[in-house]
Order: sequence, then structure tokens, then C-alpha cells
Amino acid sequence: MGLDSESQARLGIDAAFIQSPEHRPNAKHCDFTPDQIPLIDLSPLNPTCPPHPTTFDSLVAQIHAACRDWGFFQVINHGISPHLLHTIQSEAANFFSLPMQEKTKVRRDFDNPLGYYDTELTKNVRDWKEVFDFACRGTMRLPSNFELDSDEIRTVTNQWPQNPPGLREACEKYAEAMEKLSFRLLELVSRSLGLPADYFNSKFEEHTSFLRLNHYSPCPVPELALGVGRHKGVGSHCACSG
Repeated sequence: MGLDSESQARLGIDAAFIQSPEHRPNAKHCDFTPDQIPLIDLSPLNPTCPPHPTTFDSLVAQIHAACRDWGFFQVINHGISPHLLHTIQSEAANFFSLPMQEKTKVRRDFDNPLGYYDTELTKNVRDWKEVFDFACRGTMRLPSNFELDSDEIRTVTNQWPQNPPGLREACEKYAEAMEKLSFRLLELVSRSLGLPADYFNSKFEEHTSFLRLNHYSPCPVPELALGVGRHKGVGSHCACSG
């Protein structure tokens, strides 16, 4: 990755974390400013205040432009309570602060991709992060193998740690809220394409969505490593909160 073994030892970081020079962080250069990212107000979807047709049409137009020009956007007034967001963030922090021997009790493996993990690779470079993955609906149905002529299915189940005791409840409530929000966004995207609002809904009746808690600890060499390297999301869409 451009550093010899002596330099790596001096930095105190595993070479697996070091990005190639062309992909290292550059805080002095950015192609856009945060205020350029599309910011979409979902308050017209508030059930207590039925939107005026013109307002709703404007919202759909904003979604269309954001998807066409950027591929992502930020939403506000999305209906997920601040209390729920605070709770999931607090419980996540409690989990990641546990000793490693506690976290690895729910470590994901080849048989079950759900749970704790800290050695994920992106573009063959290790990410400077820890994660905890859980299925939106508690279980996921996945292919038993990746042979093209195989139709065998296996079911994997969420792994929940004993500590912190409130993590499971917080995650399950958050998953329920995010699933509802995701379908609302999907319906807006559908409308922005000139399709009926529920056009995609039937395609996701048995979806395999999962949620991820990310923890990015302070990095001693932030100019060389990334919490997660450059990548493209998978699935219909990815909803992030922080």
C-alpha cells in the first residue's frame, strides 16, 4: 500500500487498513459542499396534516431530481422520533464499548452473516470500523449456496447479546420504524418514475433487508485509513442515520 514494514510498525497500524495513495482521505479537497446535498422535507407525508396536491407534487419532483442528479438525498421530518434515535444510538454505544470477548460472543461467521464483525474488507482493504448486523424482521432467507442451478434456501436468525440488555428491544423498534420509512420512500421513488405509489411494494413482501450499527473508533492515522472505503450500495435503496 505504499509503506514499507518499518513505516507500518512506526505508525502502529496493520497494513491491511492502509488505503492506496489515490484513495486516501483528502480533507483539503471535496467536489461539493454539504449544503449542496439534496435536503428533502417529508412533512407533507405527516398523517395529521394531509398535504395539498401541489405540495405533494413538489415533493415527488424533488425526489425525482435528487435520484437523477445525485443518487442519494437527506430527509428531515421523517417521522422517526428523536427518543427512538437517541435510544438506539445509546444502546449501540454501550455494546461497542464492551470488552472484545463479550462482543465476539455474537460474532458473525460463514454460517450466519448476522451479528458482530470487525474485519470487513471493502475493495480488499480493511475498514476501520466495527459493525453489528441484524435482520429487519428477525430472520432472513438466503441461498444455501451460490451454485447457479441450486434453489436450496436456508434461514438465518438474529444473534442478540446478553449485554447490554436493552439492545435487542431498541434494535427491533428501530427496525420497525425504518421499514415503514423505507416503504414510504420507495413509494415516493415510484411516483417520481410516473408509476403507481405501490408499484414496487409487492416486490418486497419478503425482503431480506438488514440493519447495521457502525462504530468508528478514533484512528491514529486518519490520513491513511477509512472507516469504510469507496463502494456502491446494494438492494433497492439504503437508509442511513447518524
